[in-house]
Amino acid sequence: MLINLIVLKVKNIERTRQFYSQFGLVFKSEQHGNGPEHYSCNLNGLIFEIYPALDDLSNLTQNIRLGFCVENLSQLFENITDIEKIISPPQNTPFGFRAVIKKS
Repeated sequence: MLINLIVLKVKNIERTRQFYSQFGLVFKSEQHGNGPEHYSCNLNGLIFEIYPALDDLSNLTQNIRLGFCVENLSQLFENITDIEKIISPPQNTPFGFRAVIKKS
C-alpha cells in the first residue's frame, strides 16, 4: 500500500501555499467541477493539496484527507469497518478507480 493523496483544509490557503512553497513544492491552482478552488502539487505520485476550510476548524479530523493505493479496493471496501459515511462507493473516476469514505 502507498499513500498517494494528502489534503489539508486550512483557513488561509495562500499563506499555507507560501509556507510549503519555501520547501520547494510547486503548486498549481485547480478546481474540480463545482468544488472550491485549491492548490495541488504532485510529489512523485503523491498528490498534496491545500483546500480552503469551509466550516469550523475545531474538528481537525474533518480537515485532513488521506488517499491510499491498495491492491483490491472492492474487496477492502466490503471488509472495512468503522465507516461513518460512504461519500463515494468504489467507481471509475477521472482520478482512477476509487472510493471515498469518512471514518467515524
